Amino acid sequence: MRKLDIITRINRQVGIPEREAAKLVDRFLEILKTTLQQGEPIAISNFGKFTVRRKAARLGRNPRTGEAVIIP
Repeated sequence: MRKLDIITRINRQVGIPEREAAKLVDRFLEILKTTLQQGEPIAISNFGKFTVRRKAARLGRNPRTGEAVIIP
C-alpha cells in the first residue's frame, strides 16, 4: 500500500476531501518522523512499535564493481 492508497481510502471511508486527507496523512507521518528523530519510541496498540536502532558498521560490496565498501 502506498501513501496515495491511504489517502484515497480515508477520502472514501471517512468522507473528507482528498486534499484534506493528504494533509492529514502528511502531518501524521511528519509527527512520526520527528518523534523517531528525537529518539522516542512509538507504540500503536494492535499495530506495532517503532524505534530507531543503531547498527554497527559492516563490510559490503559495490554491486557494480565488486569493490569492498564499509557500510556505516
